[in-house]
Amino acid sequence: MKKVLFRTISILATAALTFAMLVKVSDVVRRRESDVKNKAFFDDCEDYDILFLGTSHVVNGIYPNELWHEYGYTSYNLANHSTTLAVSYWTLINALDYAEPKLVVLDCYGWTENEKISGEYAYLHKAMDCFPLSVNKVRAVYDLTWDNPEADTAEMLWDFCLYHNRWNQLEEKDFNVEYNRQRGADRRIEVATPVEYEIIDPSIKYEDISLARTYAEKIIQECQSRDIDIVLTWIPYPPHRNEAQAAAHVIYDVAGEYGIDYINFWDMDTVDYNTDLYDEDSHLNPSGAMKVTNYVGKFINDNFDIPDHRQDAGYESWHEDEEKYMQDKKDEIIYQTDPRIYMMLINDDDLDVKLEWNNRNCIDDELFGNLIRNLGINTDVVSGGRSAFVSGKYPERKVQYSDECSAFDEAYSLSVTVYDHETGEQFDNVWLYIAPGEETTVTHIYY
Repeated sequence: MKKVLFRTISILATAALTFAMLVKVSDVVRRRESDVKNKAFFDDCEDYDILFLGTSHVVNGIYPNELWHEYGYTSYNLANHSTTLAVSYWTLINALDYAEPKLVVLDCYGWTENEKISGEYAYLHKAMDCFPLSVNKVRAVYDLTWDNPEADTAEMLWDFCLYHNRWNQLEEKDFNVEYNRQRGADRRIEVATPVEYEIIDPSIKYEDISLARTYAEKIIQECQSRDIDIVLTWIPYPPHRNEAQAAAHVIYDVAGEYGIDYINFWDMDTVDYNTDLYDEDSHLNPSGAMKVTNYVGKFINDNFDIPDHRQDAGYESWHEDEEKYMQDKKDEIIYQTDPRIYMMLINDDDLDVKLEWNNRNCIDDELFGNLIRNLGINTDVVSGGRSAFVSGKYPERKVQYSDECSAFDEAYSLSVTVYDHETGEQFDNVWLYIAPGEETTVTHIYY
């Protein structure tokens, strides 16, 4: 009897040790993109009053740290790259195991799709790997994969099946992980020229009941069953696909049926595609994202009762992330060597900017003229020897013009001095050399 008991205990102990080792090895070799993006959600899951859902248009287009800075809103950007509305639905269902939001903001890009997951299966991992194993994760995985011959249900539930052979690909960053401090958002930094597009008649609507629409309505119904307010959006990008425009038109009707709000940025002039795009046809850069975030923040402030937590105890991590985020924005400017990107990045409500001209070369250049006007400056009233000081919140910025201009190297066209809006502290000054037909350069002048 003792031998049987000893053998049983040994078997159980060996099994437990083996399982523990597999769990540890699995944690070491797994890819961490999903955790990197969403770790802060689980760290502060009880804090979140607002959740954002959608695709990379939302990841790159709405900044929760800006909403905290301006309104004290606690929000998380749970959107993911190449995510379908079906995946957004299950992201929400799993997130509601941890958070009790007062408001969900759902972007409707992909409304016409009839697939549950995007063409690249890896994007489903990026959306779902961060969620611990649970009943709702099992439900999600089976719903999203059971009828897909290319999907492997087992690897979604235990990703060691997928990542077990990554041991020879491990790098230092796999052990010292730098997690996202932007509450799920991501600033994509570039300035692109938009693709050509045509606006179709608003009476043209996509009436088909797509699979994506079905899941969008399930999200609406789930929120309303839990007394969670919901807003639908269409984040802006050059509307170069007629089918997408037709889908954006029909969402007004769907929102009306459910008695909810819908923000279609295609029906507004909130962004300028000549200055606000990361790439030519899809994503916003920080200039565009700041405009969209400002609009969404004001819309929420005007229409919903979301508390301001900036003075509340227990939100130290939010203040820490805000401080880190604000410094990162300054560093992006201080160390920027591309003049196009520099001029785009200074279009930021947290900055005051002084521009001084030696000549009109920068204004007459199409791109740089657009970037200067993007700051709120009327280029018709400035010329060599004049200056402009830009201050305040988009889009009602104050611009002061003066004929007094500091002396700077005449070889340069434009001097730009940047200040912290709250403290008035100057933290950067650059000179731009702009000449027709020649490469534009930026020179940082430090004090």
